[in-house]
Amino acid sequence: MPMTRRTFLAGAGAATATLGTLPDAANSADRKDNKNPICIFSKHLQWLDYREIAEIVAEIGFDGIDLTVRPKGHVLPERVQEDLPRALEAAQTAGLSIPMMTTAIQEPDDP
Repeated sequence: MPMTRRTFLAGAGAATATLGTLPDAANSADRKDNKNPICIFSKHLQWLDYREIAEIVAEIGFDGIDLTVRPKGHVLPERVQEDLPRALEAAQTAGLSIPMMTTAIQEPDDP
């Protein structure tokens, strides 16, 4: 069944109304000790450097970054020893963590 403009607007209105009833997760005091951090996938911020990513992600209210460590990612595999510590330092300076990394590894014996 195709979505009509009326159906879309009704759904969008209901979603907007629901958002007002949710707790403010970004400013909650117990977010810092959260064992299930909410992270943003860094591919969506591909044009930014480590410091800029960390500052924007912290400002938005996420707990951490799912960092791309792969070809065409934020950290290139051949530069992981130099760049991964820099990315981690930028995240920690902004009060974030990097509990996740997305790689191109598909098999245990991938280089």
